[in-house]
Amino acid sequence: MFYTFTPRRETHSGEFKADMATLFELLKQNAIYPVVVDRLPLSAARKVHARINAGGIGGKIVLLPGSRHKTAAASARAHLSAA
Repeated sequence: MFYTFTPRRETHSGEFKADMATLFELLKQNAIYPVVVDRLPLSAARKVHARINAGGIGGKIVLLPGSRHKTAAASARAHLSAA
């Protein structure tokens, strides 16, 4: 089943809220792991939307406030070196 956020939130707000509560609980319990392909500053939002619209992204792009950010590759290297 394909889940589309905006229409679901607008047409089934109660169910949407319950879905989000379940999602965040699963994340908190480390039961699911989102695939993050990039982390970029919030100032890159316009470029990120263009990437999303172009398609072919195999995960989520996280926008971070301020100028602190790591690319997905840098995050992966940090994770592997810590192991």
